[in-house]
Amino acid sequence: RIEDISQSLLTYERRFSQVNAFFCLLKKSERFQQLSLKYGLQQLNKIIDEKTIYIEKAETLEAWLECILASKDWYALNYAVDAWGKGGYGNKISYDYQAARMRAQGDIRRVFVLDGREDYEQLKRTMAKQQEIDVKVKWILRSELDQISDVTDCVKAIGSWDFSLVDNQSWLFKFHLDENKQIQGCTITTRPDLVKVANDVYKEAWVSGHKLDTSPQQQ
Repeated sequence: RIEDISQSLLTYERRFSQVNAFFCLLKKSERFQQLSLKYGLQQLNKIIDEKTIYIEKAETLEAWLECILASKDWYALNYAVDAWGKGGYGNKISYDYQAARMRAQGDIRRVFVLDGREDYEQLKRTMAKQQEIDVKVKWILRSELDQISDVTDCVKAIGSWDFSLVDNQSWLFKFHLDENKQIQGCTITTRPDLVKVANDVYKEAWVSGHKLDTSPQQQ
């Protein structure tokens, strides 16, 4: 049947495109290349295009740990809540990995994006623990960012309020969140357009952000 032949050709074309994208990924930067090889070989449909890999929820902690430990610098906007379980293995080991990165002369900076004072009170201890391992920390209300020209449109293009610029802003690691700000997966990409808009948003957040000892009521 013509319909069956057509469907077979479409399936073949899609798989060929994924294989081609996989080998194109291997031409990128060394760290991005390693991640492409590991996660791309597991399942080709995780490769969105030659610049982008999608990683499922169950693998996000492992992927994040690999990236944070090997990165030179990590400039992040944080919006996810209770990323890997309150007080659980993921949260504990994430501090250990970041501390190791800092001891190796890494540079980690975080701007926590908050919905209000309640978020500040809940995350104040987390932010303080980050500072204890020499991570540079600020916070900002999401409503403040929404008031800055083009930020909302940029975040829509990025697809998340929770992302990190890595290795001198050469690539982007972003978490996909549900309506409760819980992690549902992550994407790693070297797409220049997304890296640029993410860098624009991060810079606005860092410049406008507040130090930990300044609470929302003191604004």
